[in-house]
Amino acid sequence: MNPIEQSDELQQQANQSALGRMFAVRPAWRNIVSAGAALNLEKYTVLHAGPPMLDKCNPPKPIRSSIVLTCLYEGWASTEAQAEALIQNGELQLFPAQDFACVIPLAGVIGPQSSLVEVVDTSGAVAPIWSLLSSGPPPDIRFGTRDPDCLTSMRYRDGPLKTFLLGVLNQPIDLVPLAIQGLMGGDELHLRTQAATAALRVELLKRAKLQGLDPAATEAVCNMLLTSPGFFLTLWMAACRLYLSACEGINHCSLVTRMGANGESVGLSLGKQPDVWVTAPAKPPLGALAPHQSDITPFGVVGDSTVVDVMGFGGQLVGSSPDILAMLLPYLPPNYESISGEIMMAPHPAFAEFGKVHSGLDARRVKVTAMTPLVNIVILAANGVNGLIGRGSYSPPKELFGKAAV
Repeated sequence: MNPIEQSDELQQQANQSALGRMFAVRPAWRNIVSAGAALNLEKYTVLHAGPPMLDKCNPPKPIRSSIVLTCLYEGWASTEAQAEALIQNGELQLFPAQDFACVIPLAGVIGPQSSLVEVVDTSGAVAPIWSLLSSGPPPDIRFGTRDPDCLTSMRYRDGPLKTFLLGVLNQPIDLVPLAIQGLMGGDELHLRTQAATAALRVELLKRAKLQGLDPAATEAVCNMLLTSPGFFLTLWMAACRLYLSACEGINHCSLVTRMGANGESVGLSLGKQPDVWVTAPAKPPLGALAPHQSDITPFGVVGDSTVVDVMGFGGQLVGSSPDILAMLLPYLPPNYESISGEIMMAPHPAFAEFGKVHSGLDARRVKVTAMTPLVNIVILAANGVNGLIGRGSYSPPKELFGKAAV
């Protein structure tokens, strides 16, 4: 056996082992904890999506706007100018959230007071993953604006919403049945989580009644969920990262275990080197901008929600979500329906009822086929002011996988 054949055999064995670990994971929502307590996050420390910033003293504008709001919320600054000075003088510690077993949507950031959902593996095989608790409908910090009403949303997230949800988390909530209901209801579980959120709402309402929680508080949260069809997303982001984390630390494993972007760089990691970011420049997603935003420059792809697509949902299921397909079809490659079968290793048994979820994104297969995974994702304005301006499709550069698979 020559060295190349031996390398291929070792990689195949490693990937099969990793896939077995992934398929054994059982994700459940167990708790809500502040980032300070959950991650030992200290004062003046901020987590962001994607790989490390190119210049921590000059982050891109949407993330910069979110950092400014977080400085005000945490009490580190009393004015935007003071917050800007903290950034420019390098007084803030900025780190990728995924380095802390955490994922963040879009241009959101996490400070010590931020409430995080804890998603655990009930089989006990892998450590918990954390994600930012959604604060409901816009205005929201994930869109990268300086709307002061985001501060009100953050206070609601870390106050009344957290209190209510802790009251119903007496037992963990199994996320897979909710995800399957979402898929059956037309979700692809990234751009569209409407049906999964509705299923979660039913579960929370049932638990609130069993626990005898205040009817007014229950009604308020249930009404919020009706106006927040994307609420399930951050929970599912954590679940997907939990699945992927099971593949980490396996020699020769070429499966992608992390992916994220910060608007200037997109990065990924493989199971064989789980702590190493391989990066490339981040281009904007392709998609139609809202009519009143068509002259706004789009921001490069941003967010850790790309882990959803890496797990085989989102862009890999775009053909199974009529609403999303109708929106994105002009921006998809002709072979969009066959890509996942070529670059993913196997169907995920937990979703056999739905039947279309392939998991195990192999960087070597991407390199050989020159097919990259599709990512369904929101488009933000690059100016850090206008926020959400559209929805689109993003294809990571092939070179990114080639560099990682060496």
